[in-house]
Amino acid sequence: MTSTLFDRLTLAAAFLVLTAFFPYFEAIHSANELSRLYLANAIVEEGSVSIDGQLQRLGNIHDKALRDGHYYSDKAPGAAFLAVPVVWLYYQVADQPSLRSEMRWARLWVNTLPTCLLLLILLGFLKEHFKDDRLIRVLLISYAFGTLATTYSQLLFGHQLGAVLVFACFLVVRRAEPHNPGWLGPAAGFLASAAVCVEYQNALFLLPLAVLYMVRTRARVRPVVMALLGAAPLAIALGLYHDAAFGSPFTTGYSFVASNFKEVHAQGFMGIAGPKWAHVVVSFVAPRKGLFFFAPFLLLAVPGLVLLRRAGPDGLVTGIMVALYSLFVVSMVYPDGGWTVSQRHLTPMVPWLLLPIGLLVTRFADARPVLCGLAGAAIVITGISTIVWPHYQEQLLNPFFSIGWPLFRDGWLPQSHFSALGIASKTGATLIAVAVAAAGVYDLIVSAKSTIRRAVWPLAAMVIAAGFIYTASTFHPDQDVERDRRWIESVYELDPAAPSPTAR
Repeated sequence: MTSTLFDRLTLAAAFLVLTAFFPYFEAIHSANELSRLYLANAIVEEGSVSIDGQLQRLGNIHDKALRDGHYYSDKAPGAAFLAVPVVWLYYQVADQPSLRSEMRWARLWVNTLPTCLLLLILLGFLKEHFKDDRLIRVLLISYAFGTLATTYSQLLFGHQLGAVLVFACFLVVRRAEPHNPGWLGPAAGFLASAAVCVEYQNALFLLPLAVLYMVRTRARVRPVVMALLGAAPLAIALGLYHDAAFGSPFTTGYSFVASNFKEVHAQGFMGIAGPKWAHVVVSFVAPRKGLFFFAPFLLLAVPGLVLLRRAGPDGLVTGIMVALYSLFVVSMVYPDGGWTVSQRHLTPMVPWLLLPIGLLVTRFADARPVLCGLAGAAIVITGISTIVWPHYQEQLLNPFFSIGWPLFRDGWLPQSHFSALGIASKTGATLIAVAVAAAGVYDLIVSAKSTIRRAVWPLAAMVIAAGFIYTASTFHPDQDVERDRRWIESVYELDPAAPSPTAR
């Protein structure tokens, strides 16, 4: 079987898995998601940017802004803008529109499909740096099934869409030329402005890419003008939205937040007050939110950063971006991020970690079973968290082992495509896990260059995966989650194909 066919099968498998499950629980009124969907609905149904009508029709939400007696979304509007066409189309074809079905299509269009596009462009990017196709596929599958991309490609948040746009902008900028910018200049400008529309803080992470663009084009007038022209349509749309909703093109919804988060955004500069060691712990290692707890294979990027010089200019930009994202998150006044899986604000950083991980494994072959083992643990922890309950309450100290795994074990899973086939979601998830594990073992056996390694590498990977999961389960165990568990069960929308789960 050719490498190209394997690549296509990998991308197809990623799409099928990312769209297989639908973790949606209408009773919780997921504020971050509905703030965006309410805005898209208001634009389609009323031609307005006020969400007053949506609040009355669909119910109250926490994430909103209040100005002059009217409510608005307090989020950057980019994801809502993108959702408008699919919301409009849904209302044209749906006989009995429901918020549940609308959310399914909005999530697919705004985050899942762009994530699949990111996997495609990551495939091309990684092939420029590595000749090992199997390593590239391991990195892509690990990213798709065992990181923040897994969770936020399936929820209507802005982080994963921002990750797609910023990385795509980088891939365009790195090819810009001084004399013949062609479509690259407008494309870079458009992607950059789209990234800011989706998440305002992306403006900070685009600064290194702006510098790279100026260096690549030697700051010539024509390429700069072309980039500005590409950015203009969405920049104007963003300014018009701000003016209509908040009274000025330069005022955002965060100035009118109608919740206790207003106090958070008032501290420092829009909620950024300087790095703290405690925030490093929470964001990177703690079982509550830690990036390396939920996706331990990403820890290999840390020693891999030392090898970035081998990747030339791409390595330099990668190092700068990783540093910027990390500094931003540990400087946030409110690092917990609400009811989430892991540190959601680090989502746009994750694709940048694949290059240093690949460099490390290429340099040290025996790191390969470590990568596969830790990736296996990540797929279990993050994958199950995503499909079972991607809204871990902030008070939980070790949410996966206190809530996520017990729910999965007891049969609490949402609807999935497997349900339509009469197969329980839990069975489907187990089959996916077995298939991924078998693919990982096959990769290790084929990649090994000696008989000893063929025997040792798969065993080592399994021991590493099991060892990490067991060790992680012992950290900060929550002593009393009965109340949280009962509440989750009371709002849960179960897989109709599954037998009745075990209740508390």
